[in-house]
Amino acid sequence: MKHIDLELESWNRFIIRNLTVETDLVGLFHEFQFDEKRVRIQLPSAKYLPGEDGEGEKLSCNSWRLVDGKQVPTKYWVHEVDVTILIPNRITIPEEVLSRQPNAYDIYSQAEQDRLDEIANQYGGLAEKAFDIWIRVLRWKCNNSAIGRPAIHGSRSGWSTYLIHENISQSVWASNDTMVAKGSKPMTSLEWQAVETAMQANNMPPIYFELMFDSIEHIKNEDLQRAVVDLWINEKESA
Repeated sequence: MKHIDLELESWNRFIIRNLTVETDLVGLFHEFQFDEKRVRIQLPSAKYLPGEDGEGEKLSCNSWRLVDGKQVPTKYWVHEVDVTILIPNRITIPEEVLSRQPNAYDIYSQAEQDRLDEIANQYGGLAEKAFDIWIRVLRWKCNNSAIGRPAIHGSRSGWSTYLIHENISQSVWASNDTMVAKGSKPMTSLEWQAVETAMQANNMPPIYFELMFDSIEHIKNEDLQRAVVDLWINEKESA
């Protein structure tokens, strides 16, 4: 069986929460060195723009302005980003795999399968670390503690509070719940460039920024004790 040497890259897709961008940032990417590897983190391209309802798998929109009677988006929510890492050494694989689906076990030897699994696991872990640092720099340069935070759901079911007649179980009143619309200041072109500059220079956010952002998020989740601890540590670090 004929083998060929190929230049490959790893690819991972990560969910990102609470990130909005100006419309002209769609499809852009940051490229930088991480652990002596070339990393690219890319926003979804224009082909993933949402439809008229504003909903999309990778991009969505809930903010428009009227231009000549038409709704024009002012920002997009980003839900996923792609992370690719160039593998510096060429990989020898059977040529036939280029015309087959991934993981064609019948044409890979066991040794080749083990080697490819090892490479994939190595670069998958590297992608997670690069993505985490990128998120932290985004928060720093955008001054936004919420970017990339995991979703935390409380125990509320979504039902209102009902007042019920005890004997006949008849509802006589239901409270009016307030709906809170999610909002966010969109990332600007200048902030995007600032993130790229920081990543290429390997500049990490100062610890006092990260502790301050952590405390803000703990306050949002009503975890006041942890917020106070983070603020106290922040005060000690910056003193």
